Amino acid sequence: MILQNLGKIALLCICFCASLFADASIRVDKMALYPGDTVTFTLSAEGSDVTFPSIGSVDEFPILGTSSASSIQMINGNTTRNISRSYTFSPTHDVTIPSFSVKIAGKAYTTEPQKITVLTPQASKSGEPFVVELKADKKSAYVGEPIKLSMIFKQQVGAKADKVEVSELSLKDFWVKKEDTLHQNVEGEYVTKQYDYVLFPKKAGDIEIPAIFSRVGTAVKSDMGAGGGLDSFFNDSLFAPMQIKWKQVFSNALHVNVKPLPANTYLYGDFSIEARVDKTSTEPNKPINLTIHIKGKGNIDDIAPFNPSINDVALYADAPKVEASLNKEDYEGEFSEHIAFVSDKDFTIPSFELSYFDAKTHTVVTQKTNAIPIHIIGAVATSAPTLEKNKSSEPTAVPVTSEEQKKPFSIQPYMNALYATLGILLALIFGAWLVQKQKMHPVSPTHALAIAIDKAKNDKALFDLLLPYAKKDALIAEILTKLEANLYGGAHHIIDKKELKRLVEERGIA
Repeated sequence: MILQNLGKIALLCICFCASLFADASIRVDKMALYPGDTVTFTLSAEGSDVTFPSIGSVDEFPILGTSSASSIQMINGNTTRNISRSYTFSPTHDVTIPSFSVKIAGKAYTTEPQKITVLTPQASKSGEPFVVELKADKKSAYVGEPIKLSMIFKQQVGAKADKVEVSELSLKDFWVKKEDTLHQNVEGEYVTKQYDYVLFPKKAGDIEIPAIFSRVGTAVKSDMGAGGGLDSFFNDSLFAPMQIKWKQVFSNALHVNVKPLPANTYLYGDFSIEARVDKTSTEPNKPINLTIHIKGKGNIDDIAPFNPSINDVALYADAPKVEASLNKEDYEGEFSEHIAFVSDKDFTIPSFELSYFDAKTHTVVTQKTNAIPIHIIGAVATSAPTLEKNKSSEPTAVPVTSEEQKKPFSIQPYMNALYATLGILLALIFGAWLVQKQKMHPVSPTHALAIAIDKAKNDKALFDLLLPYAKKDALIAEILTKLEANLYGGAHHIIDKKELKRLVEERGIA
């Protein structure tokens, strides 16, 4: 009994000692920083069986990287284990790192919240060795109206810079499109590099384009420390490795007054739209290819795909393609979308509409294409009912004129009828012979498709032939994708028709 009590007491002492040395804390490498800098906070725990929280972001700022470390210490005969995990993020405004719960041996320990201050950067000024400027072509714009923005990095002649990193422009309230061309020039005592962007405001209001920064790096020799001994020769500064010392250079900030567009309008500029087909009649289940083409100036990248819906008509639409660029005056380009229609009866491709806020008149303009009727050759046409003036069910007698009564008897009509009867009999006999021949040597739909593949003269003919089978087989869908890239994307995929025929017959595609 005494031994059991001693065992319980010893166990309680061990637990007490473990809880005595268990602890969790947070450490932050900097409490204030400029936009673009990173801050790292470290959660540390002393004890065993440690569970850290899952942290993906702090406020709206994602965690950019993590690292872990562990160590063992012995103090006064007591061994403790320290485990730490570090998290790095880059805030652009003041933020508070919240308290986190760290579990040690099943018990939760809470860290203290830490406030991080983001300092307002001082814009670089003319006369300094390095200057960054932001310039916009307008201070007021509508939602969706293009704004030309230039970021200019200036380096004074003679100023040393071993490495320069220009930060990318990232704005949550604008769609940003960067131009590929870099303009270099000389302005007075500065060598300049100009980066051009097009901004499209996404919402109305007084919106700030915050200051951006560039990092200027200068190579310096690292401090390897001093000391004598055998290594003193290699510790000489002549052999010291080089490292980059960075300095941030900030630009000015800009403000843009963004005005809203009228309701249900999201395009700004000047556009034209047209719809054309490769033909207006075809055989049943053969495709009609439609191209929707839009040309204009403004936020052409924001045009949404067109999704027509026609009863009893299958559609195969490509992803729209936009080619646009910034010229001296405007942001302009072309939008194109290809849609294939397949049906076994006549149908009409509907009119397509495009509404936009006109840049010159500041009014909403709606443009429409013409509806396009499509005729399917051989399809059974449904005629409109004929309105009968005489609703009586009894037949109406047609009087015979005296001239008709005087016509002489002629055998020619009877001969014509006889010839027609003989022709019909011969046609029936020939048809019965064809049916019997097909029964003896039937041509399967799969074999017929293989023959048609072999006869396809080009990619367009093969694309039209295979299109009705797009949803029947993954192989056909894959080949259609390649043919589409050849026809509309400038690709040069080679389609092996012999291999395609073999696979069609093996899989029984019909």
